[in-house]
Amino acid sequence: VSAYRLDLKWQNLTDGNHQYFVRANYYQSHRQLPGVVILYNSSSNQEMWDNEKSLQGQYRYRFVDSTNVLFNARVAQTFNHYINHDYLGSQPLDNQYTQTEWFGSSAVQSRIIKGFQGSLSSDMVYHQMRSNLSQYAYPTRVTSLTNLALSYALPSVLFYGNILQVATFEQAVSTDVAKNRHKFSPTLGLNFQHPNLPYFSTRFFYKETYRIPTFNELYYTNMGNTNLLPELTRQWNAGITLEHSSMEKTYFATSVDGYFNKVSDKIVAVPTNNLFTWSMRNIGTVNVFGLDAVLKSGVEMSDKLDFFGEINYTFQQARDVSNPLSASYNQQIPYTPKHSGSAVVGVNMFLTLQYGLIFSGERYRLGVNSPNNRLEPYFDHGISLSKTIPIRKTDLRLTFEVLNFTNKNYEVVAYYPMPGRQYRLTAKWKMKKKVHGTR
Repeated sequence: VSAYRLDLKWQNLTDGNHQYFVRANYYQSHRQLPGVVILYNSSSNQEMWDNEKSLQGQYRYRFVDSTNVLFNARVAQTFNHYINHDYLGSQPLDNQYTQTEWFGSSAVQSRIIKGFQGSLSSDMVYHQMRSNLSQYAYPTRVTSLTNLALSYALPSVLFYGNILQVATFEQAVSTDVAKNRHKFSPTLGLNFQHPNLPYFSTRFFYKETYRIPTFNELYYTNMGNTNLLPELTRQWNAGITLEHSSMEKTYFATSVDGYFNKVSDKIVAVPTNNLFTWSMRNIGTVNVFGLDAVLKSGVEMSDKLDFFGEINYTFQQARDVSNPLSASYNQQIPYTPKHSGSAVVGVNMFLTLQYGLIFSGERYRLGVNSPNNRLEPYFDHGISLSKTIPIRKTDLRLTFEVLNFTNKNYEVVAYYPMPGRQYRLTAKWKMKKKVHGTR
């Protein structure tokens, strides 16, 4: 794998009424794809190239203390190139895809009366996809999103709600084109914080999420499925947060959220005969019972020494309840672990030393949770050293990482072992000098 990334950002931070930034991103990679681990196969001759570039800008203007307007614009292009030299044909399998997206949005936010605030935003997206394949669909999509949000704040309670309207208009050269879609999705919630318990807060919300299949899911050859239905999620959530700090020397925060999601037409991707070709399908109804827990802490021993840590844990029981007569009924959906989490501990001295852990419990490659479909749990360990070096009016931050330092070839996707020990060096350079009101 070889990959290169460049991010540039220029912004204005000195004028409180006018704020803007312009950002350019470029990414390029070339990688060899691992082959499936099967008997009598000792090689893989598949390659993939990715090239992504984008330019975006944002402008924010404050009319008065109670009203703000925001404008965004973005253009992006993504190029994917896949070659399978082992393809059983007269020529290697050569698939090339180019996607172009134009995005524009505007929003206005205003405090109507004391404690009552409203906002209205609108996005428009034009998206097209092209390929070198013959008889390709050449799809084009126009997406409109409009959101109205209202909130009302009392000394201890914040009530909020919004309604999002999504509409898509699809076109393609071929008749095999996804349908136009239209949906209103509401959100209602409240946050409560007792005036005598400033470190303790609770929250409740109900939210609907309407996810329309992406072009990749619809139109990739041997992968896309133009018959995919949009995914609709109805989520009920309740959570608590506890925070405490002591004279800026110690910090402690924990939060727990429990939720129930009822998902209709869940979109699931399952790999087929290689890592480029996946099978996309809907699962009629999925019930998800979940819990997310986060624990953060930090201790400052002196101006030059402090310790920090964070633990995240997720429990997610996602069961297929579509058809009681199906062999996968009431079983965990593919590639979704019940237990997963991560942890980070570190120390800041003259440099920063950090240890990270990613954990995933057992999963199943198919909807039938049989022993033959079971994937083993895995732990991914990593360590890093980083240092910020002041150079005149700039900061140079260098980070050296050892990823998967135990060299464990675990499986994220069945029959495809992940890479072993890896090394990564990252450099970030930040200019701090102010020039003509910018930096």
